[in-house]
Amino acid sequence: MQLAIVTGASKGLGDGLVDSFLEKGIPVLGLSRSETEGRENFTSLLYDLSQSGVPLTAAEHIWQEIEKSGATQVTIVHNASVIDPIERVGKLDADRVEMAFRVNVLAPMLMTNVWLSKAKEWEGVLTIVNITSGAGSQAISGWSVYNSTKAAINMHTQVAGLELDQVNSSHRVIAYNPGVMDTGMQQTIRSSSEDAFADVGRFKELKQKGDLRAPRTVAEALVNFLLKKSVDNGRIYSVTELLEDK
Repeated sequence: MQLAIVTGASKGLGDGLVDSFLEKGIPVLGLSRSETEGRENFTSLLYDLSQSGVPLTAAEHIWQEIEKSGATQVTIVHNASVIDPIERVGKLDADRVEMAFRVNVLAPMLMTNVWLSKAKEWEGVLTIVNITSGAGSQAISGWSVYNSTKAAINMHTQVAGLELDQVNSSHRVIAYNPGVMDTGMQQTIRSSSEDAFADVGRFKELKQKGDLRAPRTVAEALVNFLLKKSVDNGRIYSVTELLEDK
C-alpha cells in the first residue's frame, strides 16, 4: 500500500502534486497553513511551519498517520516554501529572513530528521523529496535569502542521501527542481521593484511569452518518475530531465 504526504498542499505545485498522486490511486495527506479543497482519499492537516515548534509537532502527527494507514511505501514531498523577502542585502527585514529560513530550511530538515529516525524501526520504504530551485546554485541579485535557503536544502539532500547509502538503507532522500511555473510565487516575483530585484523584467517577459509551465505538468513529471523509476540517493533532479526521460 502506498501513501503520499505533501507540504504546502493548498496551491501551486503542492495542489498539482495532490491531484497527481490521487489520480494514480495513492491516498494523500496534505499539510498547509490554510484549508485545502476536499477530495476523496485526501486528508488535510493544518499546520503553519513558520512557527517555532510546529514542524516537530507536525512530523510526529504525520508519522502517526503513516503507521495508522498501514502503508509500506511512503513518499513525502517537502513543497512548502516562501520566496520573500526579495530585497538587497542591507535592506533585509530580520523577521522575514528568519521566517524564510524556518519554512524553507528548518522545517524540512527537522521533519526529515524525525522521520528517518522512526523509519529505522519501520518495515516500509520512505522516499523524501525536497523541492528546490535553480536559485540554489545560481546567485541572483535580490534573492540572497531564497538562494541561501535552497542552497542549504540542496546540501542537506546530498548529505542525507550519502549517509543513507553508507548504511545500505532502503530509504531515499532526493531533491527536485521544478523550474519556473505559473504560480502565486511567480506573481510575487513579478510584483517586486527593480530596485529590490534587478531581473524582474525577465520574469515578466516569461509570463508574457507563455514560457511558464503549468504546476500540474511539473507535478505529473515528478509523480510519474517516482512511480516508474528507482531514484539515486542525494541526487538533485530537474523537471527538464524528467520530461525528456518520459
